[in-house]
Amino acid sequence: MSRLTCASSLAGQRQIVRRRALAAHIPEPGLHDFRRFAALAWLCAGCSLVSVSRRLGHAGLEITRRYLALIDEDLRDEADKTGASSDFF
Repeated sequence: MSRLTCASSLAGQRQIVRRRALAAHIPEPGLHDFRRFAALAWLCAGCSLVSVSRRLGHAGLEITRRYLALIDEDLRDEADKTGASSDFF
């Protein structure tokens, strides 16, 4: 099996992530973590919930709305760190 074929398989992708995490001395992320990161990045960049939902292949918007809750939590945490009023959240 060629290196490219191996890297394109699920097992190959997991192996690459595992090696990189070990080299960086960080916990090994799951492959779904990358999907979650992409969704959050798209939402923070201003993509619509509908667009992100379609890109992820979700059956409905409710599943994608969970990512918005993560963004809200991040905003609250940042407001607490900076002493900004939490009245806005």
